[in-house]
Formats: sequence, structure tokens, C-alpha cells
Amino acid sequence: MAVAFRKADEMTQKAKREKDNFNAWLTGLYVQEAIASCFSKDGKYPDKPHDIFKADKDNEKTYDDIMRENAEKFRKFAEAFNKGRAANKGN
Repeated sequence: MAVAFRKADEMTQKAKREKDNFNAWLTGLYVQEAIASCFSKDGKYPDKPHDIFKADKDNEKTYDDIMRENAEKFRKFAEAFNKGRAANKGN
């Protein structure tokens, strides 16, 4: 039982380190943009925070999209199944 608690604690600590590492990286990104905006005529500090979840939003499918894909897969399966049945009827 102690092994399970130790494993859970290790996983929690790893997740915390990954989160801290990401936050440090994001802070570095903002610092880099701040310095660039000071020394570059074209550089500009962002007006709003970066949308770090944009990739997730782009990849999200709606419920209707998933249902349409599933319906199309089922239609193709039924079509192939019925063709196989029709071919076996003659035997």
C-alpha cells in the first residue's frame, strides 16, 4: 500500500515540476518579447496574453462532427457487410 502512495506522490511531484517548467518557459517568452520591443523598431510587446490553448481549440471536434463521422463509418461498414451477404447468397 505504501508503494501506491509513493507512486502517486511521485506522479504529483512530476506534474508540478512540468507545470513549473512550463511557467518558467512562458515567463521567458514574455521577457524575450519585452526586451525585443525595447531594442527593435518593429518589435511590440503583446497587448494580451498568448492563447496557449489555441492548438487544442483548433483540434476540438464538435459532437455533431463526431456523430457524422461515426455515421459515415457505420454506413460504409453496413454497405460492405451487405455486399458480402449478397455475394454469399448465390452459393
